[in-house]
Amino acid sequence: MARLLAVPGFGLGSLHEILRIAENLERSLRASCPTEKLEDEIATMTSTRKRSDTLEHLPLLTRAIEIIRQGAPASEKATLANIEKQGLSRGEVRLSDIERTCRFLGDSLPFRILRRGAMALVVTPSQYINAERVQSVAVRTVASWGAASTSQLSLHADVPDADFVTRVVQAHSEFQWLDQCTGWFWFANPRSRLVRAIGVAQFKLETPEIENLASALFARRPIEFVLPSPVLAALLQQIPDLCAS
Repeated sequence: MARLLAVPGFGLGSLHEILRIAENLERSLRASCPTEKLEDEIATMTSTRKRSDTLEHLPLLTRAIEIIRQGAPASEKATLANIEKQGLSRGEVRLSDIERTCRFLGDSLPFRILRRGAMALVVTPSQYINAERVQSVAVRTVASWGAASTSQLSLHADVPDADFVTRVVQAHSEFQWLDQCTGWFWFANPRSRLVRAIGVAQFKLETPEIENLASALFARRPIEFVLPSPVLAALLQQIPDLCAS
């Protein structure tokens, strides 16, 4: 740049024109190059550091944002896998890269990430409050009673969209269905209070059939938190150290 500016008759105006032509050429090459991926587009964008750029010049990022919107709520892992499945990335991009690029462009963030312990949930900004409430109720319920149903969570979190509730709890890394048809699940934890209580009850019972075990475990529980026998049986099957007939 210094050498060019030293050439007689070559000034800042000429330099700006060269940079403008180079930038347009780069965009043209990106548009005609089918092998470019989201990682490349983001790297080029952040390296040029031109805040005047908009999403209209970033087709892969635009498509990725739309995939995020359509898929939310979903786990961070599932969201990135979906972007890769659509052929937009090589599997190296992170949501933080997309977030940083959107901030750099000055655009409003198209998504938020709800991180709570073992959960990383991608939501749209309008979904965040409900997702946070569902997640909080789910964690408290499972911690207190060992398992929960999506219908319970929908009621107690005051979020009537059952599909939304299900997608939020499925983002937890330890999520496991106990009975998908009735919506019962747990966050698989072999050291939970319920699992420990099952071990103690089985040791004390002479005939540890499911019905007897359920009676011993749930005699003092509110009825809505009593695990149906098929659900309790499914939980036992997921814990190799426990057995019941």
